[in-house]
Amino acid sequence: MSPVQIKETAPATTSKPAASMAFKVGDVVDFTGSTHYASSTGTRGTAAKPGRAKVTIIAAGTAHPYHLINDGSGSTVYGWVNASDVAASGGNIKAGSTVMLRKGSKDYNGGSLALFVYTRPHIVSELKGDRAVITFGGVIVAAVKTSDLTQV
Repeated sequence: MSPVQIKETAPATTSKPAASMAFKVGDVVDFTGSTHYASSTGTRGTAAKPGRAKVTIIAAGTAHPYHLINDGSGSTVYGWVNASDVAASGGNIKAGSTVMLRKGSKDYNGGSLALFVYTRPHIVSELKGDRAVITFGGVIVAAVKTSDLTQV
């Protein structure tokens, strides 16, 4: 009987190289969506309030690549979210910044806003503490909390 020869080969890889992601684990971001998922590949999501959150895990190449945990400031996100629902934190907003208003947010005093206000960019005309006055076409739209803004 002849000896058995064993040939060593490199293990096969099935995963693709990680795509370049806009954020990294530990980043504080603005969750701008309204749905989070139990897994990065989940098909059934649950409602979540937008707001500031921390990136805890990244699964590049999946349907919902970012796992976010809210920071306790009003958002209820705690799960996997779409990349399109994650924006840079509004911490660098200043007068003259172009911003979007987070869906469902209220004016500075808690009043309701027209639905179209959430779909277009605004310019910050005045900033004082956590209060920003936003304009569209040079016309004042509302005073809002800076935590409800994301920079464009």
